[in-house]
Amino acid sequence: MTNVTLTIAIVASVLILCSRPVRALAVCLTVLMWYPTYLVVTLGTLDISVSRIIVTVLLLMCLANRSLRNQFKWCSLDSWVVFYMLVSVIIPCISSVTRTFMQSLENRGGFLINSLFVYMIARLCLVDRSAMLVLIKWIAFALVPLALLGIIETTTGWQPFLPLLALCPWGWGRPAVSVSRFGLYRAIGAFPQPILFGSFFAMLLPLVYHLRNVPNYPRILAYLLFGIVIAGVLSSMSGGPLLIMGVAILCIVMERHKHLIKPAIIGFIVCCFFVEFASNRHFHHVFLTRLNPLGGAGYHRARLIDSAIQNFDEWWLVGYRGLDPGWTPISATSFTDVTNMFILNGITCGILGVIAFSGMLICGMRDMVRLHNSSNDPGLRSWAWALGSVLLLVIVASIGSNLRGQVQFLFYVILGMTGSSSNLRSKVVI
Repeated sequence: MTNVTLTIAIVASVLILCSRPVRALAVCLTVLMWYPTYLVVTLGTLDISVSRIIVTVLLLMCLANRSLRNQFKWCSLDSWVVFYMLVSVIIPCISSVTRTFMQSLENRGGFLINSLFVYMIARLCLVDRSAMLVLIKWIAFALVPLALLGIIETTTGWQPFLPLLALCPWGWGRPAVSVSRFGLYRAIGAFPQPILFGSFFAMLLPLVYHLRNVPNYPRILAYLLFGIVIAGVLSSMSGGPLLIMGVAILCIVMERHKHLIKPAIIGFIVCCFFVEFASNRHFHHVFLTRLNPLGGAGYHRARLIDSAIQNFDEWWLVGYRGLDPGWTPISATSFTDVTNMFILNGITCGILGVIAFSGMLICGMRDMVRLHNSSNDPGLRSWAWALGSVLLLVIVASIGSNLRGQVQFLFYVILGMTGSSSNLRSKVVI
């Protein structure tokens, strides 16, 4: 598959260089939807994927564009992202006992391409709301054939990308992904796992639904695309994406009933305290096991939180220095399967990793709240609500899975979109 990977990377790079920045970013996302990130070109110890090649090409194109550079304005979210990147690179490089410094630097270099490069591209390409809406419209239409593939996979069990998992150099191939649930198969597409396939769709629900408020855009088309995205979520037959979808729909409903937000938050906090004292289990055990629509590994995720708390003194400084935490009793595998983004940052980078990752999300949501409250433009307020909702979905997704592959790329595009949106201005309420 090396020749195929290189061919697709070259073709995609040419399309990017011949397109405007926003459309070039849309090309990147479309390629990622349909070509597996686990198919790589190996050069020595380097694993180079299509996504890393085209992301690097697009970033260089953006940096060479003086107009894009001049329109860039630093924001508070940029500071948090830089802080997170420094923590994610420096701590593993200086503390790892399983890799040499150069091996750690090589590993973290790949992480920077998948995260910081993508964030910078989004910040440079998406300089105004019209550019962001162009990207969302493109993605919404690109999701249609992907959702159709998901429906075919979940109903027939035919999964054309599944055999390619055997070529993954990181050992992601799991025959269990094709096992059916309730008579339906778990769609996976070109993604590493069904949960990532469904999460990709679910995280875009608020943004696709926002298209109904775009001037001169047919509302019926926006509703139709919203329904197609829901079908893509359902095709994964994974409890995590279904829960994210439920939270997304709740956010959409609450947009019309904002006066209920504070009572709902207070009620949720009271409910947590009540469950903690009234139940013989901790509240996170109850929520993670009961709120999973399909059952699944809620107990495993709850035990991860327990283990992280109980062993806090072991990882708070620099994580586990590249070693496995040794929490295997809670996992069915021979290693600790850390399916929680917050805990993964903790065991990799220590408490600073958790703080930096949480800070990015909190800062993004704070900026969207400020944009929403400072504007009397209904369209801009709706846009701020949609982006804030997506960041809330990222928090929910991070509790149950790791952001990697296509979902990681989408996350940093949305984060970059949030940073650019924080600089938007409209009429201020006096």
